[in-house]
Amino acid sequence: MADSTQEKTEQATQTKLEEASGQGQVPYSKELVAALLFFVVLLALRFTGEAMAAGFHGLLKRAFSLEDYKRVAADGLGSLVEVNTNAYLDIAMPLLATIFVVAALGGFLQIGFTIDPKRLQLRWEKLNPISGMKRLVSLRSVFTVGLSMLKMLVVGSIVYVTLKDLIPRARNIGDSGIDSIVALFTETVFTIGLRVAAVLLFLGLLDLMWQRWRHGKDLMMTKEDVKEDRKRGEGDPRVKGRIRQIQREVARARMMHDVKNASVVIRNPVHYAVALKYEPGQDHAPKVLAKGRNLIALRIIDIAQGNGVPIRTDPPLARQLYRAVKVGRTVPEELFQAVAKVIAWVYSKTKAKGPRTSATSSEAVNE
Repeated sequence: MADSTQEKTEQATQTKLEEASGQGQVPYSKELVAALLFFVVLLALRFTGEAMAAGFHGLLKRAFSLEDYKRVAADGLGSLVEVNTNAYLDIAMPLLATIFVVAALGGFLQIGFTIDPKRLQLRWEKLNPISGMKRLVSLRSVFTVGLSMLKMLVVGSIVYVTLKDLIPRARNIGDSGIDSIVALFTETVFTIGLRVAAVLLFLGLLDLMWQRWRHGKDLMMTKEDVKEDRKRGEGDPRVKGRIRQIQREVARARMMHDVKNASVVIRNPVHYAVALKYEPGQDHAPKVLAKGRNLIALRIIDIAQGNGVPIRTDPPLARQLYRAVKVGRTVPEELFQAVAKVIAWVYSKTKAKGPRTSATSSEAVNE
């Protein structure tokens, strides 16, 4: 277990980041999403406000007329509810759909598309009042309060400056018609809203950068934590060593099994042994089926003798083949001539003695 007194100086590993994401710890700025929503809603009202106002005007006009009463008398109250519900949906649905899309897009751009059931689980530590008090006096809470106060100050300043600039225009507005008053009011609201939205977007970006910096700071790890995390990712060295040992044993058993199918075994005389396979018309070059030193070499020789495989003593060639060719690979061109002499020797012995058997194999040894 890592020493808790060590200083956390290392960046979080990918495994640590994924674990934190699964627990809902992600750098997410609510301020930025709120600013995006405010800006988009402001634009939507600017360009669709007249259509929405016309829709609500039609609803009010119908409500104060006898049309609704006639509908209720003819088709019942349910018909009136259905008509009004559809009308409200037609008016508000574009704006509601826009809000939903922007909120989803704001979250997706920050943390991507992630769904983890662990985030929906109730965590009792969140209800701990002591932990709650610690969160209240944390650096994160101080930053949040400071950002809120800054927003109030900025919004108030924007409203003051904007209204101050529009006061001269509003002095003589009483002599104008209702359309001029509505136009001035709309322009003022939109101007204030647009300026506030720009500031909120800027503060939201600052908040996002802060959240990402704070997230990385919270997940910092000690050097020992990084080592243990790497061990978990790569696996226990002892287990990995055991797996490699088993793989070597399996490969060696398969190699020994292939010796009985070899065309010839070249040895030196007990230190090296290399089993070659060559079928004229099928193989373009001899292939190494097995090779070994010392005890493994003796085992290869023993299997070859038991299965009637010709054995040729050629120390220089045995050492070259052992060092230059891996099991399963073909003999390189520079050794073709030396190996060809051995293959020719094998065929000459095969023709002289007939098909090889275990009884005749000892007669071919050390030729």
